[in-house]
Amino acid sequence: MIAVVFLLLLLAGAVFAAANGGQAVPVVEILALTGAFLVFFGAGVYIAAVLGLLGVLIGLTFSDRPWWAFAGQTLWGPSSNFVLVAVPLFLLMAEKTAQETMLVCSRPPGSRF
Repeated sequence: MIAVVFLLLLLAGAVFAAANGGQAVPVVEILALTGAFLVFFGAGVYIAAVLGLLGVLIGLTFSDRPWWAFAGQTLWGPSSNFVLVAVPLFLLMAEKTAQETMLVCSRPPGSRF
């Protein structure tokens, strides 16, 4: 709810700045995205899914470039970063090692595997 209030205050500030000779603001699009924000969260959709969907909607709404021109690079970029791939794999490896260690340590001494 705080995010919605912040978005509406930001929209009010942008409209006020536009009324005083600033750059024009796409008020209808921002209100539609704020409404979509409220509908998704009100429906109980997970936060990550809502943010992903709103990111796609904002990209389609406010960008002049066609979606297919930058979607591949946008989707591939995070998955090709070494750190973003290595850290989860390292954590999974550590979890598996910890499970195996607990399995071995829980057996009585002298028992066969």
